[in-house]
Amino acid sequence: MTHSSGHRLNCVRQIVLLAGTLTVLSIPALKAQSQASKRPVFDVASVKPNKTSGEQRDAIIQAMTLQYLPGGRFSARSVPIPVLIFEAYGAVPGPSGRIKVIPEFEKSMDPKLESGTYDIEAVAEKDVIPANASPSLQRETLRLMLQPLLEDRFKVRVRRETKDVPVYALVVGKSGPKFQKSALDGTRCTAISTDQPLIVRMFYASDAASCHSFAGGPTPGWVHGEAVDMSDLAEVAERFSDRPVLDHTGLTGFYRIAFPAYNLRRPTEPEPAAEKRALDDAARPTLSDALQDLGLRLESTRAPVEMFVVEHIERPAQN
Repeated sequence: MTHSSGHRLNCVRQIVLLAGTLTVLSIPALKAQSQASKRPVFDVASVKPNKTSGEQRDAIIQAMTLQYLPGGRFSARSVPIPVLIFEAYGAVPGPSGRIKVIPEFEKSMDPKLESGTYDIEAVAEKDVIPANASPSLQRETLRLMLQPLLEDRFKVRVRRETKDVPVYALVVGKSGPKFQKSALDGTRCTAISTDQPLIVRMFYASDAASCHSFAGGPTPGWVHGEAVDMSDLAEVAERFSDRPVLDHTGLTGFYRIAFPAYNLRRPTEPEPAAEKRALDDAARPTLSDALQDLGLRLESTRAPVEMFVVEHIERPAQN
């Protein structure tokens, strides 16, 4: 990733536009199904503008913190509204076309609203999250609570519709997976993970031991995760895909995974002509090639996918 500076709005856009578009999210089918049911809400919530400022993209990224805490507590520091929306819907930018912002709204967006960052403290009602709930269930429940919070305080309005669209199913190849189980389990992940917004955990995490995180590897252009699951890999794969990617591997638990990511071609993207090819992409692999090296493959199919269109956002209501 290259470093750049500029106005705060431009930095937020760089974070949001990692894949060249403001509006693409990755939401596994299970999450989409859970969102169709009645969502729980926070009992108490505080939303305040963050007072810190930063001009460089990396400064904004480093200032962001987001935690899912025991007892149904959610805490965010210095997080922009677009990133909060990504988090609420289990989102990752990419070119697959899962969610869009209507053109009229994008043109009328207040730059200060888009670039502002916020602090949020929220607590769920007692016993909404069972005491024995897994860390994954706690996280997903709090994410569902974040959706109505954004609708209430930021007047976020998202239109939903389910469409039958072409997708890639991530499945295990004939020879089986070619990666190892992680030395970390869910308990240790909960203890050591530096919770940050999903978009930060996926591409900017510097702690190799962070769970559900991919970070830059020792080889240029590669990323690695010490404790990632298949839904994490599907979300990263969709970042480089022209379709939604759904986890159909049936594999559970945490794994150690490394693969070339930043220089991948999309599955249907042709190899550039020799006269237009740079020296460093003569052997540029496709996403399918990278996954095949992991003992996985993509199957083209169709599936009902919940699509989203962001229609409205306002400045947050006062506490």
